[in-house]
Amino acid sequence: MPELIDPRDLTSLKALVVSYRMEAAALLSLLARKGWLSKSEGQELMKELKEHPPEKPRIAARHKIACRAFFSGSGLEGEGLVNDLSKTGCKLQCQTIPEAGASLKVDLFLPDYPRPLKVERGVVRWVKGDTFGVEFVDIQASQRERLRVFLGTQPSAKT
Repeated sequence: MPELIDPRDLTSLKALVVSYRMEAAALLSLLARKGWLSKSEGQELMKELKEHPPEKPRIAARHKIACRAFFSGSGLEGEGLVNDLSKTGCKLQCQTIPEAGASLKVDLFLPDYPRPLKVERGVVRWVKGDTFGVEFVDIQASQRERLRVFLGTQPSAKT
C-alpha cells in the first residue's frame, strides 16, 4: 500500500478500493490493524463509503442509444429509457428507481430485432436522481453475441 496516502482521505481510500479490488470493509480493517485508523474513524469512513461507493473504472466502450427497457427484481418492476449501452451494462432513466446493489432481470428493446434482448441478472451499481447504472452479470451466450453484433454497428460515445 502506498505510504503517502492519508487513510482518512476518502478520495484516496476509494482509489485504493478500486485499484486493489478490495471490499471497503477489508481495506478499513487492514488500516485499523496497522494502527493507521481508529475504530471510530473506520466506522465513519465505512458509513461514507456505503453512501458514496467508489465507481469501477470503465472497461467497455459506451454507445449512445435510446431504447426502452423493462426490469424486474428486488420487489420492483419498471420501464425506462436506456441512455447508453455497453457490452457490460447500461444506464437507465426511469421513475422507478431500485437501490444500489439490487439484482434485476432486464429486457432491452433494441432496434435490431422485434424481441427484447434478455439479461438474466443485472446488478444496480450506482443511482443518481432518476438514473441508474446496471452491470450485466448473467446473460446467455446468444444474447451476449447479439449485443456484441448490435454494438458493432453503433458509434462509440466520446464521454
